[in-house]
Amino acid sequence: MNNGLRLLLQLVSANADISYLQKNGFTYSQIAALFGEAMRDGLIVHNDNLHNDQKFIVTDKGNSLLSNSESRALLGVQGRWISPDERNKCPQIKLDDVFLPKVKNSYF
Repeated sequence: MNNGLRLLLQLVSANADISYLQKNGFTYSQIAALFGEAMRDGLIVHNDNLHNDQKFIVTDKGNSLLSNSESRALLGVQGRWISPDERNKCPQIKLDDVFLPKVKNSYF
């Protein structure tokens, strides 16, 4: 499962706004494609109940993917998933190398 889909499942399960996806560089068409992929794969369903504010619900299959113990153990995650910010990822370097970020990409 790609990070965009995982992030979408996290946002839907928390009943959060998709503006976070937009701030991370996703376009409306990419977000729609993620929703379509998640619905086709049976990870989320549309809630037809008009009395409930939550329009989409993560299915049991989606929840099992979010709480996949094997992938969580590989990352050393104890609690819930926290998706990494893609802007702060860098390639793995040797232990004795020094990484200096570019000033324009520094978010301090």
